Amino acid sequence: MADARKCLQGLGKNPKAPDVHHITSRAAPFVEAFKKHQRVASNLISSEARVAQPKKKAKSKGAPPEKASAVA
Repeated sequence: MADARKCLQGLGKNPKAPDVHHITSRAAPFVEAFKKHQRVASNLISSEARVAQPKKKAKSKGAPPEKASAVA
């Protein structure tokens, strides 16, 4: 990527379209790999965040009346 950037900077202020296309086509596989890496990493991070959240507990309303009278 750094090599492609240096080549693009070396073309000057008015580069020819075929030259730019040639340089960007050489860098395209690196860009696609980086996009895939970002997508996979963000999916892993978001799935980890979902797992780390504590589950909400149901509110207890007390013991049912039948069990409360049987204990007493």
